Amino acid sequence: MVLDIRLRINVPPGTFVKIQEKLKKNESLIPGVVKEIVTKSPFHESGIMVLLENGVIGRVKEIVNNPLELDVYEQTPFELINLLEIALRELIVKCLATNDNWWKLLPSDVREHAEQRAERDSKFQKTMRMSKHSKIDQIDFADLERIFIKRDFWKNHFKDIFLDEKILSAKLQEISIMRNHVDHSKSLSRDNEERLRIYCKDILEMIQNYKKS
Repeated sequence: MVLDIRLRINVPPGTFVKIQEKLKKNESLIPGVVKEIVTKSPFHESGIMVLLENGVIGRVKEIVNNPLELDVYEQTPFELINLLEIALRELIVKCLATNDNWWKLLPSDVREHAEQRAERDSKFQKTMRMSKHSKIDQIDFADLERIFIKRDFWKNHFKDIFLDEKILSAKLQEISIMRNHVDHSKSLSRDNEERLRIYCKDILEMIQNYKKS
């Protein structure tokens, strides 16, 4: 069943959506998880305005029922990388947040860098009346890989999901390089785009299998 993007009731916090970023009408749709609903009325013809967990504001253009089951060949590289990043962040929180002190257990430089970014962004967030990002959203994509391969994290949480530490690390490092190209509006070669889709498909399927187990 396709949910109506114009109805506020259909996009509660926690819903995975694709939005058109505010004031950027020609940009690719940005996938993400709804953090807050900005639109106050129960209906808006152009789509409900929301704030995503990653801090981006825009109008909902698509509601995704199960993001991990999206066809990677139907997503743009930008959408695909965002989808993977969201899935990885959610997995980290799901696996580590059973320990109330999980944030302090991250590699110290990763944690400190994220906290510096949060402090730097706090003034802007206040000006834009935006909610503070969750801690995990302040971590760079490249540093996510370091969390997965941290020795105790890998052994206790991620080994059974991804099986091979070196393969996962190599894929995430390559994706990080491709992500930088995409973020700076550089196109990927056909070979790199195909490799990106294969890597993302493999990682997302592993996460999906873990969630089903």
